[in-house]
Amino acid sequence: MILVNHQGRQISIPSEFCLLDGVPDSIRKDGRAMRTLLGRIKQNPQEKMKSIQSMLEKLFGMSKWAEWDIKVDKKPQLLESRRLAAPQLDHTSFGTQEVYANERNLKTIPVYSCNDLKNSTLMIFHDRYSTQEAQNALKNLSGCCRQMELEVGNFETYQVPDLRDFDRYQGAVRDVIDDFEK
Repeated sequence: MILVNHQGRQISIPSEFCLLDGVPDSIRKDGRAMRTLLGRIKQNPQEKMKSIQSMLEKLFGMSKWAEWDIKVDKKPQLLESRRLAAPQLDHTSFGTQEVYANERNLKTIPVYSCNDLKNSTLMIFHDRYSTQEAQNALKNLSGCCRQMELEVGNFETYQVPDLRDFDRYQGAVRDVIDDFEK
């Protein structure tokens, strides 16, 4: 049994359910001990999956589940995710070249006239899946404006329908812009 202190409480963890993660400094400093350790614990992805499955079989085989009237679903949960495309810049200084928005590129774009920005509102559109990315882009854009000493009227973010349905997305963006211009 491994005892762990967490937020003032002592928690007992069966050693069968523990995998070594990280290496103590005493072993890390000794090259021979480090090679020996890595030779014994290094796992490829298939071996790691086997060890996790073995741990789960032991976990599901415990009699305590029935004693405590706990039901555990053995079927794994399927989590769906997708990676968003990096935002692209559309600026005359790049011509037809595709350039992705990052802080370095935003800092190097020449600003021909920033007086128009004082009275304008910059809008960032995102769907429900990309709220965090929109907030990060807004934070980076605000930081770049401060660093370049640009005055911008307003920054606004708008959540629109799913970006995968482009026609619906385009219609929602048009509606927001029309409402804004009124």
